[in-house]
Amino acid sequence: MISIVLNGCISSRIPFNFERDIDSAFLMQSLQLQRNAEVRERHDPRELEMLPSDLGGEANIYHTRFLEGWLVQDNFVDLAVLNKDRESDFVSYNGAFKHVYDSYLIFYKLKSGNRMPFLLFTVQANAGVRDTVSGFGKIYIGELGLNTKTWVLGATRILSMKQTNGRYFTKEIRKTNLQFILNKEPNFSGSDFLTIKKIAISDENELSGNKTIEITIDEVMGKPNSLIFRNYRKIKNAKE
Repeated sequence: MISIVLNGCISSRIPFNFERDIDSAFLMQSLQLQRNAEVRERHDPRELEMLPSDLGGEANIYHTRFLEGWLVQDNFVDLAVLNKDRESDFVSYNGAFKHVYDSYLIFYKLKSGNRMPFLLFTVQANAGVRDTVSGFGKIYIGELGLNTKTWVLGATRILSMKQTNGRYFTKEIRKTNLQFILNKEPNFSGSDFLTIKKIAISDENELSGNKTIEITIDEVMGKPNSLIFRNYRKIKNAKE
């Protein structure tokens, strides 16, 4: 089920550099999409506070990397995708790594209001190639929240990446109801580590109504802290 995070990449050569292309304008445009949807769908003033019209603030960026390589499993050598922290588990066979997957978790601290939006998405690249990617995963946008002492990333929409005149923007695809369950509250004051422990998927069907399925990441990936993010960058004073 880790494919939920890595899913959606296409095979091509696309000029892209995260530090250059994911800037305050990209974040503002993505947040504005979310706010527009909330304004469009809001029916009752007593509902959850909408994102403010002033979307200025500070972004805190977390990152993790997955490698696709050869792994010995049940006496067979198979391709596998593992977190970079498990790089030593790979074996040297028929060359090195094939692809790398950089996953980014971006929290946005707004200047006004109490809500904290987030973006979560993955970029796929061919190993050893710089400033070029082969595709983008789905972009999950939503809000950090506290649910009975558990910190949760509640994704409410899925976006896609698009490029226009050399700039990157997002486009809304559809609504979703997906929860990424964290090990703790984020701490933006210094060096910080966050782990996604579980993914909760809500599925609506005619027979049983809304049913939630929880996937434990460590059980699927085979080792503790398989989906750990480290904060490394801020984008300050972002403005439209």
